[in-house]
Amino acid sequence: MDRLLRQLTPGTTLLTANQRQAAQLRASHDRQQRVANCVWESPDILPWEAWLQRLWGEVTLVDEAAPLLLTALQERLLWERVIRESPLGERLLQPAPAARRAQEAWQLLNSYQQHLPASGDLMSDEVRAFVGWAQRFQHLCREGGWLDRAGLAAALLKRSHEWPLPTTLMLTGFDELAPIQRRLLDAGAERGCPVIEETSAETPIVARRIACRDTTDELRHAARWARTLHSDEPQARIGIVVPDLAALREPIARTLQDCLTPAAVLPGSGEASLFNISLGRRLAEYSVVEDALTLLEWGATREGLDTERIGVLLRSPYLMGGDSESGPRARLDARLREIGEPRYRVTTLLFHARDERHACPLLAAQLEAWWIHCRELPARQSPAAWSRDCAELLRRGGWPQGRALDSAEFQTVEAWRGVLGQLATLDELGTPLTLQQALGRLRQIAAETLFQPRSADLPIQVLGLLEAAGLRFDHLWLLGLHDEVWPPTPRPNPFLPMSMQRRCAMPHSSAERELLFARRLTQRLLAAAPAVTVSWPMQEADRQLRPSPLIASLPVADTQGSGGDGELSYARLIQQSASLETLDDPRAPALPAGERVRGGAALFREQAACPFRAFARFRLGAEPLGAPHPGLDAATRGSLLHAALEALWARLGDSQTLAKLDEKQRHEQAGAAVDKALAEEARLRPATFTERFTAIERARLTDLLTSWLELEAQRAPFAVIAPEEKREITLGGLQIQARIDRIDRLGDGRHVIIDYKSGQTSVQRWFGARPDEPQLPLYAVSDGAVPAALAYAEVRAGQSRFRGLASEDDLLPQLEMRPRGLSPEWTWGQLLAEWTATLTTLAEAFRAGDARVDPKRGLQTCRYCELPGLCRIVTGVEAEALDGGETDE
Repeated sequence: MDRLLRQLTPGTTLLTANQRQAAQLRASHDRQQRVANCVWESPDILPWEAWLQRLWGEVTLVDEAAPLLLTALQERLLWERVIRESPLGERLLQPAPAARRAQEAWQLLNSYQQHLPASGDLMSDEVRAFVGWAQRFQHLCREGGWLDRAGLAAALLKRSHEWPLPTTLMLTGFDELAPIQRRLLDAGAERGCPVIEETSAETPIVARRIACRDTTDELRHAARWARTLHSDEPQARIGIVVPDLAALREPIARTLQDCLTPAAVLPGSGEASLFNISLGRRLAEYSVVEDALTLLEWGATREGLDTERIGVLLRSPYLMGGDSESGPRARLDARLREIGEPRYRVTTLLFHARDERHACPLLAAQLEAWWIHCRELPARQSPAAWSRDCAELLRRGGWPQGRALDSAEFQTVEAWRGVLGQLATLDELGTPLTLQQALGRLRQIAAETLFQPRSADLPIQVLGLLEAAGLRFDHLWLLGLHDEVWPPTPRPNPFLPMSMQRRCAMPHSSAERELLFARRLTQRLLAAAPAVTVSWPMQEADRQLRPSPLIASLPVADTQGSGGDGELSYARLIQQSASLETLDDPRAPALPAGERVRGGAALFREQAACPFRAFARFRLGAEPLGAPHPGLDAATRGSLLHAALEALWARLGDSQTLAKLDEKQRHEQAGAAVDKALAEEARLRPATFTERFTAIERARLTDLLTSWLELEAQRAPFAVIAPEEKREITLGGLQIQARIDRIDRLGDGRHVIIDYKSGQTSVQRWFGARPDEPQLPLYAVSDGAVPAALAYAEVRAGQSRFRGLASEDDLLPQLEMRPRGLSPEWTWGQLLAEWTATLTTLAEAFRAGDARVDPKRGLQTCRYCELPGLCRIVTGVEAEALDGGETDE
């Protein structure tokens, strides 16, 4: 490299095979000049494609009528348009991949100066389709006054007298030149510009090969090798070359970080990275860009945005108020998940954002102004206009106006603005777009743009095979060179005749062509450093692998790859260094007597099931996030049923009114009550309650309530005195608020306490020291009088009935005085005394701070608990020890 840079005299242009090689040469030249302590002129070093574009720019300065050079994006979209408009394109599920392959075929034809196959030649269906596409593509380019990038070199060749030449032209890193490249260089030479091709390569001092068990073992071994070298030679340039870098990018990053800078994952560590992976991530995968796309797509859709993505927006630090309003926005996110709608429109979210329980005033004000602007946008306009409007939409939506951006985030935002700029260039294609289409283009561009924030020149570089060609290192490791990937398998282009591709020796056309290419590249890489290590995995899944034949002649290393099996990871070292301390702390601070707590009857149920669960839910407020779901879940259907029955009995009032109604009138009354319940629920779930869904749910609930009224009509006279009564209850020093579904007063003044259920119930679950369902017993002991009956109303299609306890048989239809399992000698006085004692004990334990992890039935109780990560009972206690709890009664 030093010898090459010394030849860079003023007026010399150095062309490289890729952008990375050009950047490395410029950086090396600058370092040399700084060491020499002198002022220098920036060297003219650039990749081949950039040189061609610069030359065409010079041509257009002289000739304003010269065709406009299409960008890579414009050219690909033009190919997509051609394919979509063709007869075959209508049958293609994904025209975009076909357009990319057609664009590659067109590039090969131009690079190897071949003509389109004649219509009379024997052609496959793919080749015949490509010929038609290419002819249409050429026609559109002529009509629009455009020059495609594949034809750029040929266009320059025709105008070789018009573009300026350097005094000398040098080439480095090129293993081969296409015919059009060779002709262009020859044209320059004919005009007096000498062309110097750098082809010499140094022989490596050390080259060895290492076999590793598998890819994971290989990555670990390479990471440890790099760590050792960097520790011994901090200034050394270390390279790791990977054939399939795209597939292994994330495993490589994890392995290198764990080995080189493990503490970087710790908060506030400040440990700088030592490695750089040349292959960036898709720009659309960066969270700041994903948030921008999500915000734009939300404004463009009438169906709303799915709940998960709205949650990401609400928690985004990149939106204005993301930090100052983080708490309320998190609660709003939890509320949306609790409601369970799969999607939310902007107007629905604004409704919830103004609810005082989780109000987000900054968000609401920002979204409202943003939404007004969204509705003012035109239906169609040019890509450039959409580019401006999308930027304005993001600004009005508060993006990226949250917290201050760090360097990497700032660069990512700038890259996104470049994507908006690329969208604006599509004006040249002259097709107006809808907002949805414009956003589709933006997401496509962002997904195809590989981006990586710029960083300092780091000592360890991870590159792909082609990127590494022409670069120099002090130490180099070539990964994954087994016989299935190197030489690569031929991949001829399906849109060109095989005979043409093989005759011209086009890339990927044959096994012989791939072997020749792989041999040249292998020789170049083996000469890229004084010390080179080559490795391959001996096994992948259940397949045995062998080394590539191109490295089989290298000497085997003295020590074969071990991957550091005996070396503990940083996380494991931290775990082993910990000194565990066991602390038995089953009691929380006690609550003062008379303390009002939330939870209602559920508090007693949870305290009976597991004291820690009650403590976590009703004192710590630990609740799982809801999960969005289509339609209505069982809990919501139950709530709808409760609301409809409450509205129904608010209209009827008593059995006397019910008795006056015929079947049709009962159905009408039930329908009116259902309408009221559905209207309230639809305000929360407008996306679910479409016209069709509402009609189906109305019919289901109306029929259910009508059949339930038939059962109620069989009862002795009663009046509903308290539908959905809120009652303050004090037990064991605790004050709670309960909500009783219904209390009926009989003709003799006694009460019947009813709890609606849409599923099966069991009276046996009311009893024991730790009752499973203490709800109705709690209502009974707080009523102040001995009830005539305590019952579940099972409102179920075809199976509606009452289940519970009654003072006498048939007080409620089909309800026996002595249900199975209850002593025949029972009395209300005994039951109320027993329940009072049980519930008081549970209340006193909760108030005293009882927070033992003590599931009633061991793992059976824990099976459906949503807080296992909080109590960690499964990790802390053997499963066998959990099976000794109380069993079903």
